[in-house]
Amino acid sequence: MSGGGVACLADIEALEAEKPLAQRLAATTVWGLVERAAALFGPRPAVSFLPRGLPDDEVQTWSHAALAGAARQLANSLHTLGLQRGDGVGILLPNLPQTYVSIFGAQALSFACPISPLQGPAQVARILQAAQCSVLIAPGPTLSPPLWARAQAAVALAPGVRHLIALGAPDSVAAHGTAQLHDFDGLCATQPADRLCFTPTHDADTLAACFHTGGTTGAPKVARHHQRNQVYEAWAFSHLAALDQNDVCLLGLPLFHVHAVIPASLAPLSVGAHIVLLGPDGYRGAGVLAGFWRTVERFSATAFNAVPSVYASLLNIDPQGARLASLRFAISGSAPLAVALFEAFEQRTGLRILEGYGLTEGTCVSSVNPLRGERRIGSIGLRYPYQAMKTALLDDQGRWQRDCAVDEVGAVLISGPNVFAGYTDDTLTAEAFAAPGWLNTGDLGRQDADGYFWLTGRAKDMIKRSGHSIDPKGIEEVLHRHPAVAAAAVVGKPDALAGELPVAYVALHPGATATPEALLDHCRQVLADPVAQPVALTVLPQLPLTAVGKLDKLQLRALAAAAPHESKPA
Repeated sequence: MSGGGVACLADIEALEAEKPLAQRLAATTVWGLVERAAALFGPRPAVSFLPRGLPDDEVQTWSHAALAGAARQLANSLHTLGLQRGDGVGILLPNLPQTYVSIFGAQALSFACPISPLQGPAQVARILQAAQCSVLIAPGPTLSPPLWARAQAAVALAPGVRHLIALGAPDSVAAHGTAQLHDFDGLCATQPADRLCFTPTHDADTLAACFHTGGTTGAPKVARHHQRNQVYEAWAFSHLAALDQNDVCLLGLPLFHVHAVIPASLAPLSVGAHIVLLGPDGYRGAGVLAGFWRTVERFSATAFNAVPSVYASLLNIDPQGARLASLRFAISGSAPLAVALFEAFEQRTGLRILEGYGLTEGTCVSSVNPLRGERRIGSIGLRYPYQAMKTALLDDQGRWQRDCAVDEVGAVLISGPNVFAGYTDDTLTAEAFAAPGWLNTGDLGRQDADGYFWLTGRAKDMIKRSGHSIDPKGIEEVLHRHPAVAAAAVVGKPDALAGELPVAYVALHPGATATPEALLDHCRQVLADPVAQPVALTVLPQLPLTAVGKLDKLQLRALAAAAPHESKPA
């Protein structure tokens, strides 16, 4: 069956029956995929970089051969510094070609630990220590003074970091703490690019990467990926999306997150495709979204990955005659896409959106709507081949009780080659599994008779009002149906009588007007359940987002808790 040929659950089952997974994977390690791409597609473009992310920028392009060569130089440099396979390489970089070099070079020798540039020094240090990183790669003072200062402060708090490698660091700059300072370019220039000066000792069961997940304060949750996890994910995504060497994929997601690193990068690179980096700050960069459609036209882009907030912004940007016929599809992930936004975007642009679902602990993607089959709008599609996925009822301790019937709502569980190797904290790992081998995603959903999964909310987002469970997603969908609403979020507000009360926050389309009273009246007219009616609604200039572009409900819960209110029963 050819790539992208999956149209229904029966096709997935036929794919699995045809041959074992091991026979479908082109390599057993991430570095093996990089080497294979360099051998097969050497002179073809691998990564192009737009310095500001704008369509008229002068482009810098690296071929697959050049990318692998630079990664070999870094891997050799790390080896000369005495790194062993168990020594992690922290990567505190924005979206640059050197970020790919750092990730793949680290994975050739040991493992990579990408870190959000928005994290504070103390949290960066906690992540470095949790992942047992002995090296940190960061921008030097000439490239990004704030990030350089943050990196130095983090290293001073993480005594296990022995080497600080700075991109663009002058010789006169001294590192803080006990770490030795190195210049990225100078270090790599002394090493050969055509070969590794050591024998890689990785296999499918060794560590490939650590990714931090969760909030920006407190003890970090650091998820560990084995080589098998990422190699499988790269194959599954490229196969289901029918990616090949002719694809050009725009990338504006941050390269510290699994969505950007694996399905949006490793998958296309492994089959010889071309990635265009939309500047160091990606979609957050000034003017990037305003010029997005012209960038599509300039590079004849065929695909891009984004989160719902990006689609909401692009909906309000006129293509101004830009030719978009090259686009085959776009992927939406990392957070649910409101049905109203989905429909409006496709109607406005004609672009086919494939909504997928996954999490860091599942190496990013676990299900997706089929490229050539029926897309059920509002669903998260069909499970990945060779990965099991189901809904189940759990007890109060989060342990499996029984599997759900068709269309019965329960906890979404996954099991298979993309399920992570656990957190760096064994206690957290034990809590993450509902049964041996079955990861509890933390999401609630149902599976229909044809195998499509439908999310109904996150277990932790459910609002408990006087004993009633309220799914905020249903209220949010109603608000998104209002023509003035660009984005909506509903959270629980602590209440002495009811326990929690639903309150709503919305952002409006540019130029649109709607009062909180009018929007609450809209909810009263559409929502059937009076218990689910929001007790308050606030219009904000924009809803808060995390560094990945997800809606930040933690901030909204804090706003809700701080606002005055009167206690009300249901």
